[in-house]
Parts: sequence; C-alpha cells; structure tokens
Amino acid sequence: MEATLPSFVTKNARADAKGTARGMSVAATMRWPRSYRSYVARCGQVARGEMDVLASRLQAVPGVVRAVVAPGEGVAYLNIDPVRFDADAVDSIVAG
Repeated sequence: MEATLPSFVTKNARADAKGTARGMSVAATMRWPRSYRSYVARCGQVARGEMDVLASRLQAVPGVVRAVVAPGEGVAYLNIDPVRFDADAVDSIVAG
C-alpha cells in the first residue's frame, strides 16, 4: 500500500490540485480510481472571463472527466477516459 499510495492519491486528485494531493493522507476513504489519463491541450492565451466557458465546453466532450484551464500557461489540463476520449473534438474546441 505504501508504495502505491502516491499514484493512488494523484489519480484521485482534481487536475488543479495535483501538487497538494501528495500530502494528503485520507486514502483510506477513497474509492479505487478508474483508469484515467492526463491530457494537455494547447489553447493559447485565454481571458480569465473565458476560462470557465472553455472548461465547460471541454468537459462536455466524450471521455473528458475534468478540465482545468490555466490561462497564464495557455493550456488546458484534462483528465480523460482513454476508451471514450474524442481528441478531435478537443482539438476543434481549442482551435477556436
């Protein structure tokens, strides 16, 4: 258990809380995670007022579990279900 705990906690953490997730010790109450993957979509500069709209649009794409837009970085961090993920739809959304 000790060897798999960091991976387990990271897989359960929200995309915007990955760094702080490692310090948590509440793994006993967590469910075993599905096999999600991380995906980074380059979306260019996004105005702060548009972050939530873009994140909502991305999260509506089949296979996207969570979407967090990092406006200063010009990317969106996604947690995806690789079996259902539609990369073409994400690329279409971030292309504008």
